[in-house]
Amino acid sequence: MIDILLVDDEPAARTAFCDLIARETTGCRVTGVVANGLEALEFLKQNGADIVVTDLKMPVMDGLELIHCLQKQQFPGVILVMSNYSDYDLVREALLSGAQDYLLKVNMSGCALQEHFDQAARMLAEKGVKRSAEQDNEVSAAYREGALYNFLLGDPDCRTREKYGRELLAAPPAGLFLVSLQKKKDQKAVPERSVKSVLRSVLGTADILRLPEGNYLCLTRLPQDSGLDVAQARSEQIIRQFHMYLNCRCGVVYSGPINTVGQLESEYELCCARLRLLFYEELPAKHRAKRCGLSALQEQVDPKQLAQHLTEQYVLAGQEGVMSVIDAFLHHCAELSAEPKEVCRYTYELVQVMILSDPVRATTLTFSRHAALLNAASAQELKWRLEELLPELLKNSVPPDYQGINKDVKEVMLYIRYHYMHKLTLEEIAASVRLDKSYLCRLFKKETGKSIFQYLNEQRMCRAAEMIEKGNTYVREVAAAVGIDDQFYFTRLFKRQFGVSPSEYKEDRKKAKGGNNNENPRGD
Repeated sequence: MIDILLVDDEPAARTAFCDLIARETTGCRVTGVVANGLEALEFLKQNGADIVVTDLKMPVMDGLELIHCLQKQQFPGVILVMSNYSDYDLVREALLSGAQDYLLKVNMSGCALQEHFDQAARMLAEKGVKRSAEQDNEVSAAYREGALYNFLLGDPDCRTREKYGRELLAAPPAGLFLVSLQKKKDQKAVPERSVKSVLRSVLGTADILRLPEGNYLCLTRLPQDSGLDVAQARSEQIIRQFHMYLNCRCGVVYSGPINTVGQLESEYELCCARLRLLFYEELPAKHRAKRCGLSALQEQVDPKQLAQHLTEQYVLAGQEGVMSVIDAFLHHCAELSAEPKEVCRYTYELVQVMILSDPVRATTLTFSRHAALLNAASAQELKWRLEELLPELLKNSVPPDYQGINKDVKEVMLYIRYHYMHKLTLEEIAASVRLDKSYLCRLFKKETGKSIFQYLNEQRMCRAAEMIEKGNTYVREVAAAVGIDDQFYFTRLFKRQFGVSPSEYKEDRKKAKGGNNNENPRGD
């Protein structure tokens, strides 16, 4: 068993963590619970532990100080830190100081913990941490999983890499199976131990490694002189067993018989290539051989631009318009043969952009649902996860004055919304919706009761008011920022809309907030 020391000053967090470990994980146990780094050092001196899981913000001695002390003492185990999304800077410092991994408190689940502790077991094996004699089988499995991870996914220049490969193939032939779980909508996560149990029931003795993106890699013995027909039969059996016992679909790719270390590496690469095709299997698109990383994908489709396009389509066409954009995006990824994990990471960043654009969203959206995008096993799963998330993100995107408005007029309003800071002309605005400018002026007036330039100036003044309220900014700077060169004309427009000058507006807002701010409003 792997012994865990938990360091956290919050009683509720300690209780929740211990309950999850006891109920949802295997091969590990909590042997100590303390409230700060100083107590942790004392506990380790008396009892030891394989893994230290520590919070970062604690009294007496915080998590960073504890990590520094453990590094000085050459702690032989693994250090994991717990954090919230707002603690990225602290987490980065902790990782640089010697922590091996981090857990997100908001995404704490049995499956997530099991994945982290399985990874920690591999780290312990690689560090040569000795276990008790009664746990030899468990350690052997952890070591072989660590060896498999190190050989296929570790440092290519690692001196022990070849050694690992020879140990894994001590009794050839072997076969590789890559298994991707394809969750149904509203289906709960399948526990890792259940997945491994089904895989071993089909493959017998096998080294089973859960990969960072959530797929499973299996290395197993094959009968002598076996061919691809044996591997195919086993893969079909895996698919049936997953459907029967776990009520979920899975995709399986397999290798031919492997007899040498070189074959192990090359067959793994081929399996990964086949798995990429499975990711896009349900999309009717032709796949090019060209691979595309995240940076290349961002060059093709900027996340901020896509977020803006999604907002526009939601305003213009609702949920149907949003999903048409997502369909087009996923087909584009398929045509690029973009790496599935990079596509998942991109969609995660896309949603992150949309969350950060509205502070309210950051407090209302469940981050575990957002993070689940990273582990989507197929383009279809990615699609339905986005289908659930995006309406929640976009529901406040339709301003009240857009209700019941002609679609062409909505497009004009959106164009102004995103381009108000430029020196817009009527010709440019009309061209954006491909309409005659005279017809557009009449239509806009009929639908809104305002001229296009009245609406434009209103939008500019609203944005200007937000800027004045937020900072101690010169009026001429605000005017220029909303596309008006003449600050005196800007002041007249502002007073016409709000009844006060920009400097008076700022002062009124300070009084309304009850602030005793010494900032001087610059109403020059």
